[in-house]
Amino acid sequence: MSVTISNFGGSGSGIRSGGTTVENEPIIKSDGASSNVMQWLSNNEASNITISEDGSDNLDLVVSSGNAGLGVTPNVGSSHANMTVLSVKGKAAAYGGIVELVNYGSSGNGQTLGAISVFDNTSKNAEIEIARESAADDAEIIFKTKPTGGTLSRRVTISSDGKMGVGVVPTSNLHILGANASANTQLHIHNNQTSNAAILKLEGGRTGDSDSGQLLFTNSGNNIAAVKAFRWGGNDVGEMRFCTAPNSGTGLVDRLTISSTGAVTIPATGSFTIGSLDIGHGAGGATSN
Repeated sequence: MSVTISNFGGSGSGIRSGGTTVENEPIIKSDGASSNVMQWLSNNEASNITISEDGSDNLDLVVSSGNAGLGVTPNVGSSHANMTVLSVKGKAAAYGGIVELVNYGSSGNGQTLGAISVFDNTSKNAEIEIARESAADDAEIIFKTKPTGGTLSRRVTISSDGKMGVGVVPTSNLHILGANASANTQLHIHNNQTSNAAILKLEGGRTGDSDSGQLLFTNSGNNIAAVKAFRWGGNDVGEMRFCTAPNSGTGLVDRLTISSTGAVTIPATGSFTIGSLDIGHGAGGATSN
């Protein structure tokens, strides 16, 4: 069945209905241009409502069983049973569907520019929020979740300059904050294959002799120890240095160095203890080859 409402300028308007579906004839027309027409079709084959901008069979908007498609019939498969689906399809090969969330204009930092919220009935359990960060032309992405009996809270933040924070607004490239007083903060890298290992890779780009990677240990903002890998003599030559801080504010001091040849050096002010054997030395330092 096709229901047609026509407005043809000075020719008047009317409603036309017939036993034959008029699939390529505009049913609403404001002028003679084909771009200003709309077609509303309902037929026995698809039981859909289709709106076509140009009066053709192009699927500009399809509503089917409570689902909607832009440029395509809604993709409702067995995995989407009893769900409400919005499908968006590009108009040509190699062009995808895009959903835009447009803010009317923010006036202050922290304001929501757009969000995708997920509810369980009336309870908001998760959300992806895009918020103004520090200016009208920047934004941060905030991922939120809600624990059992708790409130919706910020979990992961991607700042406008690409930094990522887990449990915190990031101040470094990857910033992880553990706020659980009863548990340690862990970074878990797991490989469950019997023929492969879990690897933490630190890669530098030095062209001169300097540190190319560090494991830095801090306490309440103070650097207390470090393990440093140095490029030393060539891009494929390295040495390891172990450092500690003697007291607050003095900085890290090299305590032990392993050269590229395997030689172990302890600075002149240090000592080396094996069990109950304490090996001290004078101003010349100690070296083991």
